[in-house]
Amino acid sequence: MTPTPRQTTVAAVSISVVAVSGFLLLPLLVAAVAEPFALGEAAGSLGSLVMGGFAVAALASLAWLGRADWRRVGRWLLAVKAASWLVVWLAVAEQLFWLAAAAIAVGGVAGGSAYALALSALAQGAQPARGFSYSVAGQVGFQVVALAVCGRLSAGYGVAGLAVPLALCSGAALLLAGRLPLRSPPAQPRPAAAVLFGRWQSAPTVLALFGCALFYLNIGAYWSYLKLFGSSAGIAAEQLAAVLAYGVASGLLGALLAAWLAERLAAASALWLATLGSAVAVALLLLPASPWLLFGSLALYKFCWNFSLPFQYAAVSRLDPSGRGVALTPAFHGGGGALGPLLVALLSGHYGYTAVALVALAALAASGLLFAAAFVWRR
Repeated sequence: MTPTPRQTTVAAVSISVVAVSGFLLLPLLVAAVAEPFALGEAAGSLGSLVMGGFAVAALASLAWLGRADWRRVGRWLLAVKAASWLVVWLAVAEQLFWLAAAAIAVGGVAGGSAYALALSALAQGAQPARGFSYSVAGQVGFQVVALAVCGRLSAGYGVAGLAVPLALCSGAALLLAGRLPLRSPPAQPRPAAAVLFGRWQSAPTVLALFGCALFYLNIGAYWSYLKLFGSSAGIAAEQLAAVLAYGVASGLLGALLAAWLAERLAAASALWLATLGSAVAVALLLLPASPWLLFGSLALYKFCWNFSLPFQYAAVSRLDPSGRGVALTPAFHGGGGALGPLLVALLSGHYGYTAVALVALAALAASGLLFAAAFVWRR
C-alpha cells in the first residue's frame, strides 16, 4: 500500500526526531557517561563523538541516498541506533569507557545517516520549508518531554534511565520506516560534493554551508557544557533538571513561528535576528550564575536555535535549487557541532567554563558574517 504524503511526512518527521535524540539530550548524556568515569572538563569530548559521527554519516549518505531502498535502509539504521544505546548502558555498567565511546560514535553515525534520509524525504514534499519546520517542532516537543522524564530517570538509575527509553524510541520509529518513499531520486552523475564545490557559481552556497557549520559550532559548545556549567556554579541537580526541562520549551515557539513566517520573512533577516538573539543568550552566561539566569539564557537560546534552523535549510535550498546543498547541510551541522565541545575542552584549562561563552560568541559572529556574504554574493 502506497503511503499518503501526510503519512510520509509524519514518518520522516518522527525518524528525524529519533535520529538526533542523542544530541537533543546531550547535556544528560555527557553528564551520565562522564560522571562514572570522572572525565571532568574533558567531558564535552563526548559531544564531539556524537556530532562527529553525525557529520561523517551525513556526508557519506550522499553516496547511497541516490540508489538505496530508503525503507530498508531506514529500518537498519534505526535498529543500529537502538542497539547502540543498549551498548552504552552495558559499557558504563561494566566501566568500559572505550566501549561506551565507540557505541556513542556508532550511534552518531546511525543517527546522522537516518537524519539525512529523513531530510531528503521531507525535501521531496510539496512544501519542504514547512516540512523542515515540523521536524524542528517535533524535535523540540520530544526534547521537552524527554528532558523531564529522562532527567528524573537518569538521576535515579544513571545512564540506564537515559539509554533504555531512547532505545525504545528508536525501536518505535523503526516501525514507521515503511512509510518513507520506496525509491530515491536518480543518482547524480557525479558526487554532490564534487558538483557543489567544483563550480564558481556555488560559492554562495558554500559560504552558507559554512555559516551553518559555525552556527552549530556555537550550539555544540553551549549545549554540551550547559549542565556542567550550571553544576560548576553550585546550582543543585534538581534545579538544573528543571531548568533544562522547562527552558527548552520555548524552542517549540521558535519552530512554530518559523513555520508561520516561512513564506513571509526573508531568510537573511530571520537568520540575523536568530544570531543576535543567540548572542544575547550566550552573553548571559558571563553574568553571575543563578537558576533563573540559566533558565533565561536557555529559553532565549532555544527559541533562537529552533527559529533559525528551518531558515538555514531554506536558505541553502534557495541558494542551490538542485537540492545538493541541503543534502550536505547535516554534514556541516555535525562537523561544526563536533568542533565546538573540543574547542571548549582545549580552552577550559585556561578560561574555565567561561570558554563556553567565548567559543559560542565567536562562532555566532562568524556565522552571521558568512550568511550575509552568501546573500550579498547571490545578488
